[in-house]
Amino acid sequence: MAFQLGTSSSSSLSSSPSIPPQNHDVFLSFRGKDVRHKFISHLKRALHQSGIKTYMDGVDLERGELISYELFKAIEESRISIIVLSKNYAESKWCLDELLKILECKKTFKQTVLPIFYEIKPSDVRDQKGSFGEAFTKLGKKIKDDIKLLQYWKEALEEVAKLSGLEYTTFSLDVRDTDKGMNVIKHRLCSKRVLIILDDVDELVQIEKLVGDRGWFGLGSRIIVTTRDQQILKISEVDSEYELKLLDDNEALQLFSLHAFKKDEPSNEYVDLAKQVIQYAKGLPLALTVLGSDLKGNSTHQWKSALDKYKNIPNRDIQKVLLMSYEGLDNNEKEMFLDIAYFFKGELLANIMKIFDSCGFFPDNGIDRLRDKCLITIEGRHVQMHDLLQDMGREIVRLESPNEPGQRSRLFFHKDVHHVLEENMGTKKVVGMIIEMPKGEDVVIRLNSEAFVQMKRLRVLINRNASFSSGPNYLSNELRVLDWFKYPLQALPPNFHGNKLIIFKMRGSFVRELSFIKFKELIAPRCRSLVEVHDSVGSLENLCQLDFSGCSNLIIFPACLKLRSLRTLYLNHCSSLRSFPEIGCEMKCLTTLTLSGTVVEELPLSIGNLTRIDELLLSWIFGNCTNLVKKMGYDGQSILTIWSTTMEDEISSNEEQVLELAPPTNSSNGSSALQVLNRHNCFESESNFFTISSFFTTLTFLNLSRSEFVSLPTSIKGFVALKQLYLCYCEKLEEILELPPNIGFVDVMGCKSLERFPEVLRIVKFNASHIRSLRCIRLHGCHKMDEKIWNYKVPSPSLWKGHYDANVDRGDEEWVINIEGPHHLEDISGIVLYSLMVFKGPNIHTDYKNFVITIESSNRVCQLKINHGVYLFISEVIVWYYNLESLELKVLDNLRIQIHIPGDDALLRMPYYRSWGANIVYKHESRAHKRRKMD
Repeated sequence: MAFQLGTSSSSSLSSSPSIPPQNHDVFLSFRGKDVRHKFISHLKRALHQSGIKTYMDGVDLERGELISYELFKAIEESRISIIVLSKNYAESKWCLDELLKILECKKTFKQTVLPIFYEIKPSDVRDQKGSFGEAFTKLGKKIKDDIKLLQYWKEALEEVAKLSGLEYTTFSLDVRDTDKGMNVIKHRLCSKRVLIILDDVDELVQIEKLVGDRGWFGLGSRIIVTTRDQQILKISEVDSEYELKLLDDNEALQLFSLHAFKKDEPSNEYVDLAKQVIQYAKGLPLALTVLGSDLKGNSTHQWKSALDKYKNIPNRDIQKVLLMSYEGLDNNEKEMFLDIAYFFKGELLANIMKIFDSCGFFPDNGIDRLRDKCLITIEGRHVQMHDLLQDMGREIVRLESPNEPGQRSRLFFHKDVHHVLEENMGTKKVVGMIIEMPKGEDVVIRLNSEAFVQMKRLRVLINRNASFSSGPNYLSNELRVLDWFKYPLQALPPNFHGNKLIIFKMRGSFVRELSFIKFKELIAPRCRSLVEVHDSVGSLENLCQLDFSGCSNLIIFPACLKLRSLRTLYLNHCSSLRSFPEIGCEMKCLTTLTLSGTVVEELPLSIGNLTRIDELLLSWIFGNCTNLVKKMGYDGQSILTIWSTTMEDEISSNEEQVLELAPPTNSSNGSSALQVLNRHNCFESESNFFTISSFFTTLTFLNLSRSEFVSLPTSIKGFVALKQLYLCYCEKLEEILELPPNIGFVDVMGCKSLERFPEVLRIVKFNASHIRSLRCIRLHGCHKMDEKIWNYKVPSPSLWKGHYDANVDRGDEEWVINIEGPHHLEDISGIVLYSLMVFKGPNIHTDYKNFVITIESSNRVCQLKINHGVYLFISEVIVWYYNLESLELKVLDNLRIQIHIPGDDALLRMPYYRSWGANIVYKHESRAHKRRKMD
């Protein structure tokens, strides 16, 4: 909607009194009996829908007492006051006292004041004449003894009449009767300074005919448009737009209570029920208003009954309003809306687009229309929909056939699904079905084998959690989505070809063989009966995701992959899979490959066709690539190598890279292969080979955890793009001599034999040659490394300077450690910052982002933040190392370390002991001490 509201001043007073907090955008002053249920109701709604926080007294007042303190406070805390001057405004002492206070705030706090002359002229107010003057005279007779107060009011009315305002003439026009409205506006409002509110616009012609020519109105006029169609605003080139935000729970409870109880909060016996309503409405003002009015005056028993009904059949008044947006859609857009309401709420937009495109719904335009109509939202990469809009979609479908679910286009209610599938009541009208049984209900559906025969147009079939006694003998070839949890048969129906499938998921199913031809997503994790994946799967041009993780009996996999669109390939925990396929073409879309928990023995030379691999998992906490990684390195000289009889000359010609060529192994198919070999078993002398890093030049993530090599191959430095390296629980690993040049994070947790790690020593010695990109090394459980670190110029925790302890949970706070100077930079290796945390439960870690080291010298201040250093996780201790070589300061007068501890609930619940410390590490401790003593 477009909204402009005069010019507000943002200047502040330079002297007392100070400007009070601005808790409201607008304060509305008006005479209730004149305008509350006419102009004010429209104005209040438009302001609220524009996100403008508006204070309005909720009661029509006929009181003679002084204005309340709360109302005074509300006026002071508002940025703008809108005064609606109507014929009976001056009859109310309350209104005139408000006016005095508003003008006082205008003078004192520079508050913006906007008068609206409602069916009266400014001169009537200035001179107290006409019906407005009669009302003021009437009040004057009641308080004739207070001449001074009457004079104050007269002066206030004269002042407000001189302010630039709007003359308001009210018309009750249907926005859809454009011809009548256009004539009224042109003849009665032409060239006048006006405020026009066009509410619930749903067609562009309404704006074009009613306010299309801005020249019709006087300078300073304001036009507010409310609509559910954002496209109308874009085409109309409005000055500004504001999308209505849903109310938070407190705001929702207040609005609901005003309509249900005529006060700001519910009565005690209704509190829990009111909260249920708030949860149901999900912050939608329309629903809160309608439901509040609907439930007003009813007993708690009636409330409970109504709430139960709402869960199955939406309120008709809410439904009627929401339907207006739906009815403006074309047939394809309606189909997409209903599919999202039933099946795809919260799903990935990319997948939904593919499905709708295959159905011929033209989603590139249609999804935008649904979003412009405010029927869906795109949050991140996912499509979302308000719960009440979802309920509306379900109700639209229910009304297709209220009494017989099998005659509806879509099914979701578990009792309806149960009835249709067991009684064979499905028809050709059914295009989609989702099966989800309530939690805790252990019900087995006794599927009629012919249940799907009549559902020829079925395009979506999703079973989330239901168990079936048997499987179907027919499935529609119109299916775009087939997602069947624990599919009960070993094969799909013989008629089913799956040519139109976009998404295929068979989690935990009993299927043993797949031979379809046009998948876009083939997701079948934990199908423990699956033995073979048909060769044709290896040539599916549109396949984007392939997931057979946990298929423990999978033995036969396509011999060659030509999947140009494939992005992810999950084969982890296929514990019977021994061979990895040839890569028959450049697969530049594939970024993730997981082989953890397999028994794959070799990777083909054609693995080089995976040119965009970003994440490679050969091992993780649940298993490892036994034969591929297990034999790496018996004595610290492990080799990553390729061999090929056709490449012998090429490899041998490069003396710097290859000194000896490994003999061919007994490969079953004779293909070239990439192998991980055991030097002790294969070679008598040290050899270098063209390595795996030459293939995976884009790899950023590598997981080799739980491997059994003794030394990490030095060829690891060839992974120039690698950012994260995981070597957790490699219990035989003794040394890491090299790291990739751009590595950022290394995890060697649980490597209990690790004792040679030069990069760690370079860090603790503040050696300038350490890798600059490296930010963290996790060393939990590396006991031999612990000893080396703590033995090198690092004091025990009891000697930490300025340490702080916390034995209880603490909130969001800042701690400070000061280390007095002077400190001469040439004597200093660096600064070490320590954090000790002992946990009651499982260990957790937080991302510390708010450490600042402030260094003062000769009135100059330098700061080092956490990302300027590198830190080590050592058991419960985190140690940060800061090298000061980049500082221009020569002498550090004072060292101040500010530690901001975030009030993270998860973190604060866990630690029961926390200690902080800081220390300066000198190159020569005795010389530095002597020099400081002299200073």
